[in-house]
Amino acid sequence: MTLDKAPEDVLREEQEREKDNEMPGTLGGEPMADPMEGAEQAQAEAEYRRDVERDREMVTEEPAPAAGLGLRHYDAQEFGIEGILNYNYWNCNGQATAIVAKEGTVADWAAYIGGMESRNTSEEDCVRWVCRFGAKLSRNQAHRWFPQLPIGAYRE
Repeated sequence: MTLDKAPEDVLREEQEREKDNEMPGTLGGEPMADPMEGAEQAQAEAEYRRDVERDREMVTEEPAPAAGLGLRHYDAQEFGIEGILNYNYWNCNGQATAIVAKEGTVADWAAYIGGMESRNTSEEDCVRWVCRFGAKLSRNQAHRWFPQLPIGAYRE
């Protein structure tokens, strides 16, 4: 085996040889003439199969496990922002206020609070604004508003 071949090429060649029953230590698929080498050939075949399996493991790309908390989110298209786990919204006397729990990128979450003038704004606009510009709540405050979320995963 040469070192200038890609692992995919080596694996493909080995699979072709395996398909043709051509193993290391044989010529054209014919067994070696010396019967004493039978044990050595069996050992070489076992090592060959082990190497092929290791090569397959290196070449096969397994999908990465899904990162996150595994919790349901609000529709990202509706709010224009991803990762909203839960929120509370109030609109009183021209002020829109929201407290939002939002999932982070590394299986954590944080909660934010904020408000804005409610003229010409929707609930979704307020929630989106709080996600981007709101004040972050402490761990205790977040747990008080969102007790159903895993407090151990709260990002300080």
